[in-house]
Amino acid sequence: MKSRILYRDEFIRLNEKEQSKYNLAQSELTYGHSGKEFLLQDKKVAERLQEMSSGIYRDAMGNARCFHKKKIVRLYKVANCLKGNVLILYSCMNEVKLIRAYFPEAKILSTLSDYKLWNSGSIEIGLLRPGPGSMCRLYPGGNQLICFSIPGDISLYLKVLTHMSAPNGVLFVRRLIVQDTWEEVLYQRVK
Repeated sequence: MKSRILYRDEFIRLNEKEQSKYNLAQSELTYGHSGKEFLLQDKKVAERLQEMSSGIYRDAMGNARCFHKKKIVRLYKVANCLKGNVLILYSCMNEVKLIRAYFPEAKILSTLSDYKLWNSGSIEIGLLRPGPGSMCRLYPGGNQLICFSIPGDISLYLKVLTHMSAPNGVLFVRRLIVQDTWEEVLYQRVK
């Protein structure tokens, strides 16, 4: 029997002021360029847009600031309703700072020993940024995955799903998507 993946997508809508701020920052980042393909190729711009979807923008000095908390608050509510260990997928380090403000006990999984701790059940909330390279099986540690953000490289997202899917098991995936942002473009690609 093959493993199954059950998705639950949660859409978050920004208020008018927040959406206006996002749209202005997006237009400044993408000035002179058009089309989604450009954004998919320019990883730096895509990462900045992803941060903004999560509520983070950078001021003139490059410091990360928060302009909305809707997504992190939703993550907090969702994670606290789940039983068992939870793995949270993120895309950039500024998101980790935001997540750790709400989940100080969260542990970044980046080494083989981190993966072993996750798989032994010693880590209740794991943070994972998918990247190139090898990744061990993650399903012994838990079957709850929350996508705080979807990585720009869709193949990395699919790799995480593969490594969390237990043979003959069920993987529960919650995706938090901020509507009318770059994140929704990525969501359409993985849906």
